Amino acid sequence: MTAKAPRSLEPAAYAARETLVSAVINAALSVGFFLLVFGGVDPVPTWGIGNYAFDFVPQSFAIGLMATLVPGFLCRSALIAGRIPGGSPLAIGPGSIVTRALVNGFLAGSVGAGMCAAALWASGLDALASTTAFVLKFAYGALLGAFVTRSSLGRMFGCAAQEPALVAPGWIPCAVIGTSTYALCN
Repeated sequence: MTAKAPRSLEPAAYAARETLVSAVINAALSVGFFLLVFGGVDPVPTWGIGNYAFDFVPQSFAIGLMATLVPGFLCRSALIAGRIPGGSPLAIGPGSIVTRALVNGFLAGSVGAGMCAAALWASGLDALASTTAFVLKFAYGALLGAFVTRSSLGRMFGCAAQEPALVAPGWIPCAVIGTSTYALCN
């Protein structure tokens, strides 16, 4: 029997796959926590500690942190194993992944949650229908998870792997988080 060579993926294909996985996982986790915190509450109150707007802070921090940390370590392992060509795993130390994850978590927690709170404030709503609140949390979790993972992996590969289709035009948290990731890795 001959040993089977590890299956190799190009960096762009690897990043696209991990981005999709991250979007699905972060959307599912967002749904789970929404149901845990707000399940059975209708309408969902917008303002105050523990209410809808405030809940974007821990959600955004957790997504920014984990959508960088988990894919970062998986990518590093794939580079070391030779499943992704053209990268240098030695240039991506565990400390840089953890640092990048913490920075992305804090940026997502402040900028992402701040933008969501500003949008809610501008809407003038004191409460949201449970279905509306649920859909917004689901979409936000998927989009933020996808963006953070895509930009983080793109920087790990030393290239800009962010296609315009994955970044909503004018979405300030995308620009800010992407810039911070670039600054940390270059």
